[in-house]
Amino acid sequence: MQTTDSTDPRPLMPLRPTLNARELRALVDAAASQRKKGGDPVYGVVDLGANGLALKFVRGAEGERPVNAVMEIDTHEVWPDRTPPTSVILTHDDQSTKNLAETYDAVFWSEAAVEKFVLPYYASKAMWDAAYTLSLISKAWYGHVPRPSEDDSDADPAVAGTEGEPVIPFAMGHTPDSDYGMVHDLHVLFTEEGVIRGMRITEFVKRYRRHPAAG
Repeated sequence: MQTTDSTDPRPLMPLRPTLNARELRALVDAAASQRKKGGDPVYGVVDLGANGLALKFVRGAEGERPVNAVMEIDTHEVWPDRTPPTSVILTHDDQSTKNLAETYDAVFWSEAAVEKFVLPYYASKAMWDAAYTLSLISKAWYGHVPRPSEDDSDADPAVAGTEGEPVIPFAMGHTPDSDYGMVHDLHVLFTEEGVIRGMRITEFVKRYRRHPAAG
């Protein structure tokens, strides 16, 4: 359903966006991750961009509800005395990253962290795409999808980088503006030619992993 007031110069907007189960869950998760600042409310607004209908979150002063808002989100306040880190720098192979705090709100760099937090988190968000999500993360992190046994006959080989060695990530980063936990926004951090790089996981797998059949 759309607005029909011909005197309204604003673009026509759906009054109630139609959401499937995954989008509804994503909306709830996204709302739960929002935090009020200074008491200002958070609004879910309809955005009619080049990629079609999207529901985004914006902050507004009390009583200044955006015209395209479909809901106000009641969220917890940020703990008043909590200040975020301003600098997070990792060193890998004698190379140091730029300030990761400017790009990521969480960085995972151990086997245990990836297995305990990254894999289950993104799988739970993916719902019916969980198998694809787990495979994508596994190919990026391990180079293949691990088997229950030590048989690696079905492993996907890592593609050599410019220095002729397989590209092995040393960390994964979660961006604060990720699309509600979708795996495509997960970044892979790795070193190549003596330079630390960060790349979306889908691009990393496409560039540095391949199936044995690809030759």
